[in-house]
Amino acid sequence: MKIFKHQRISLFLFLVLYRIAQEMYYVKFIVPIYSYAGYINDASLSRYIISWAFFIGMALLFIKAMFGKDRFWSNVSFVLLLLKFTPLTILLGYISYEKAYIVTNFIFWFMFVVLCNNMPSIKIVSDDCIEKHNRCLKNLFYIVIGLFVISVLYISIRYTGFHLHTSLFDVYDIRFEQRENSYPTVFRYILAASTLLCPLVICYFLDKKSA
Repeated sequence: MKIFKHQRISLFLFLVLYRIAQEMYYVKFIVPIYSYAGYINDASLSRYIISWAFFIGMALLFIKAMFGKDRFWSNVSFVLLLLKFTPLTILLGYISYEKAYIVTNFIFWFMFVVLCNNMPSIKIVSDDCIEKHNRCLKNLFYIVIGLFVISVLYISIRYTGFHLHTSLFDVYDIRFEQRENSYPTVFRYILAASTLLCPLVICYFLDKKSA
């Protein structure tokens, strides 16, 4: 029981440090370069306190969901907490949004965490079926991933000149440039599907690692 409690405390401290690091990166790098895109530093004390209170309160609920009995929902909660929720709370502290937008975000994330805490385990395929067709399912899974990779490489080679880019300082410029590219509709659907499925793929590998 003590180990379980220490894990929760360690995870909470990690999330706080993660938020601080993300916030520093936003102020020092994102704001000076991408202020034209709406990423500004218009922080006020009240908004900043509210953003941290929102983050801490929801982080505690997220942690409860992450230590639930279902590993899949735990991994989904963890990925969304890092990639979606934490950046949102930072923006709420530094950008002046309409009150309706802030309130609806509070409601959405609260309802999401409550559902995660009470969501029953979902098994689309039975354990017996997974064991029986384990190799086939794995092959199908990797074929889907391979399809995404090949599609991205093809679009990069055919429509963008295929250049490797390692800088994080002009990532939004690249996104805007990519939106202006014209390529077949089928690839647009594949890229849209990969955007939705990639977080689930991350959850899958986290689940396999913790198993």
